[in-house]
Amino acid sequence: MRRKGNAALAGGLTPVKKRYVERRKASRASKDNVELEALAMFRKDLRSFVKLYDFLSQVLNFEDTDVEKRSIFYRLLSPHLRDDDETVTVDLSDVTLRNIATTKKDDNKLDLSKGEKVKLKPGGEAGTGQQRDPKMLLLDELVERLNERFAGEGFKDDQVKAWAGGILAEMEADEDLRDQAQANSEDQFLESTTLRDALVLAVGDSHDAQERMAEVLNTDDAVESTLLDVIGRILYRELKEAA
Repeated sequence: MRRKGNAALAGGLTPVKKRYVERRKASRASKDNVELEALAMFRKDLRSFVKLYDFLSQVLNFEDTDVEKRSIFYRLLSPHLRDDDETVTVDLSDVTLRNIATTKKDDNKLDLSKGEKVKLKPGGEAGTGQQRDPKMLLLDELVERLNERFAGEGFKDDQVKAWAGGILAEMEADEDLRDQAQANSEDQFLESTTLRDALVLAVGDSHDAQERMAEVLNTDDAVESTLLDVIGRILYRELKEAA
């Protein structure tokens, strides 16, 4: 006998909800911001699909029952895709509803025969959200964690990010690290002594390179002119667009 009602709904929604919650918890435990953002984008796209379908289905006949089935399923699933700590359970067992206040507002008639006809803009942006670059997410995480260690030093976020980015660029060119990344899991790679040695060398090389470039800048007018010309044009465009 086929299940009906709430039991049938629970049977269809529970497995999906369980997978979502398990992936969310695992991502939080491992501080995997890339996976957390992917899950957040998935939940957002579900809601966008439902809202867009609700609107378009009033004026269009899709002639495709699968689209409507998806909309119904997403509508029922979406409220369940919450992290276990996003809502707080409130105990209302001792609360008694005694009165309900209702207020009648003015009645208005909407005349659709008057006024200018305006064409509706297509909903082309719904569900088109993009995940941020995983590398940039990790760099942001690095800046946040370094700022905790650099507290009181007065470093700006962009200074820390530029410093960390320079070290990363040095290490990306290390052939030994590339080979290890291809042959090992992420956990094994992070435990590598080669990674630690490469980090120390990269910090030193980056520091030496920045000091030498600063020395050249102070003694070579052509370097200063080049920086002023190119950086000036980039900065002008960015500040102009931000205004």
